[in-house]
Amino acid sequence: MNLVGASEGSLAGKTVIDFTNPVNPATGEMLTSGSAAELVARTAAGAHVVKALHLFAGASWPYVGSPDEAPVVAICGDEPHALDRATALIRDLGGRAAVVGGLSKARQLEESAGFVMTVVASGHNPRFAVPNVDPMLLRATR
Repeated sequence: MNLVGASEGSLAGKTVIDFTNPVNPATGEMLTSGSAAELVARTAAGAHVVKALHLFAGASWPYVGSPDEAPVVAICGDEPHALDRATALIRDLGGRAAVVGGLSKARQLEESAGFVMTVVASGHNPRFAVPNVDPMLLRATR
């Protein structure tokens, strides 16, 4: 961030996607007391920070399978236009965005990365570590 002059406002008004995980990959423990995305927002004066794409490695994209099976990317941020831009990027990559709230939700998303890493380290696929929700239930909430 310092290299691009973020603290001097060089990113002001721009959408910045934070995809980092401040997590120890061996233990899944958080390495910070707050969220990395909120630190980016404090550092990049005036930038519109969105937490996104932190659970999917670059090799996951582009997704070219069935749209019904496309990865769901949880994202959060405070600026609607920045969320729209991140959503469009994710859609262009073949995924689906799920806006889960403001940037204050970033810590929760980062902790989910720790959970995923811990499940993987135990020798299991994290895809099977959360309940599979009946699609009919999902339609009822919309």
